[in-house]
Amino acid sequence: MAADLPRHGPAALPAFVPVHATAKRPADEAAVIALPLGDKSITVKWPASDPDGCARFIRGLSQ
Repeated sequence: MAADLPRHGPAALPAFVPVHATAKRPADEAAVIALPLGDKSITVKWPASDPDGCARFIRGLSQ
């Protein structure tokens, strides 16, 4: 019965397969703000690309 089955070798693969890679975006630097609250603390990581927002955040905390 096995003689009745067609014999196929392994599928031919191309010698080179092009891969479209995307450049990895560098991690955005961040300002790290640690706020002690008794025996605990809160850590805020603010993107360095938004210094005005970070300044508003700190001003808001100090009021």
